[in-house]
Amino acid sequence: MRVGFVSLRRMTTVSAHEVSKFAALSKAWWDPKGAFRPLHQLNPLRLRYCSEAISLNELAIAPGRLSRESGGAAAAADGKPLSGFRVLDIGCGGGLLSEGLARLGANVLGVDATRENTEVAKERQRLLKHPLPLLEYRNTTAEALARDGELFDAVCALEVIEHVADTPLFVESLSNVLKPGGVIVFSTLNRTWRSFMEGIVAAEHVLGWVPKGTHEWENFVTPQEITALAELNKIGIVDFTGVRFNFLKNTFEKTPNLDVNYMCWGVKDR
Repeated sequence: MRVGFVSLRRMTTVSAHEVSKFAALSKAWWDPKGAFRPLHQLNPLRLRYCSEAISLNELAIAPGRLSRESGGAAAAADGKPLSGFRVLDIGCGGGLLSEGLARLGANVLGVDATRENTEVAKERQRLLKHPLPLLEYRNTTAEALARDGELFDAVCALEVIEHVADTPLFVESLSNVLKPGGVIVFSTLNRTWRSFMEGIVAAEHVLGWVPKGTHEWENFVTPQEITALAELNKIGIVDFTGVRFNFLKNTFEKTPNLDVNYMCWGVKDR
């Protein structure tokens, strides 16, 4: 991972290699048994973690409220705890997380550098029986949104930081589009021997959970690196949570162990 904080800046977070890789897989996004099967299994846990982070931060800011709109607790009771929040899903892929966030009431912008991904997400949106009018997709980047002055109450960067070309610029750009007091959520893989064995050798070559070449171990990001990058951009990390697959339950669950997959969330200084 490129965190030495002294490096030639690319001025873009986009990796052409990663874009072409995911473009080739774009048609499989909504196939729960296809190349993105693990993400379909992981998505309920990711969605719950993001929703809880946003809600917990709002409760800390304004006790007794679960959203910024007048609905407040009533909105949460109606299954819309994120009503009134503008949320950025960066690296949205085909929209798995974006759609879930929108169903919880958020005003969601799903962004991906791979055009084929956003085309799939838009087509999926057009085919929905129950439209989600507060859900939008764009083929753009974090740094472009920052240049345009876009601002969000929350930013979700799940399974994407390990695929960008310039990690410091990526986190800086996300901070620039996050409102003061806003929440940012990351989900990625730690750079350990266990993550190499489980995240690459087992997942890609033995079990075939994801296509070979999906991940590059040297691009994995440690919790210490995320913490340091966040602090450089006025973000304080509040929580780290490990993620593991429970073979008996055939689902992903939380664990205190951060050696392989983990999620974290933080808050930007007010």
